[in-house]
Amino acid sequence: SSPTTEAMNTVFGPARVPLVGTISGAGTLREPIAKNPNGHYMFNVRASYADETEAIINQLVSLGLKNIAVFYQNDGFGKSGLEGVTASLKKHNLAPSAVATVDKAKPQAVVMVTLYKPTAAFVQAMKKAGQRPMFTTLSPVGTEQLVKELGADARGIVISQVMPYPWNDIVPMV
Repeated sequence: SSPTTEAMNTVFGPARVPLVGTISGAGTLREPIAKNPNGHYMFNVRASYADETEAIINQLVSLGLKNIAVFYQNDGFGKSGLEGVTASLKKHNLAPSAVATVDKAKPQAVVMVTLYKPTAAFVQAMKKAGQRPMFTTLSPVGTEQLVKELGADARGIVISQVMPYPWNDIVPMV
């Protein structure tokens, strides 16, 4: 997770121990060395949340969607995703239609920057309120747990993927 990786970075960096293979996409872990001197010893292996959210927004906008809301958790992961969504929407001359009160905005799509429990609860609440926007979420959501939690209600949720599916033995990299 982002908070765990940030904590490891504050220990490994000063000790000059390389931190290889982190899977957090938080922007705070990708800041220039001047702002994050410990980053000199960190080697990320995945796209940033900004890159991931930009791909999601580009896809939604290419489908003609403009009323896009954001549901995010209040930590490094969520805030980094919110910043990425906001910056990507700005490139299309758009802004999030809602952040705090998503249901009132009646969005066409919602980008959820949350892990599986809040994602499941949010999807269920929106459906109970009679709203069925296109639900999208980032790769760290916990796909298997989300499907288990939502059952049939998980059908149709778009989950981005930034690394090859680890059990796909057809892709040479895997």
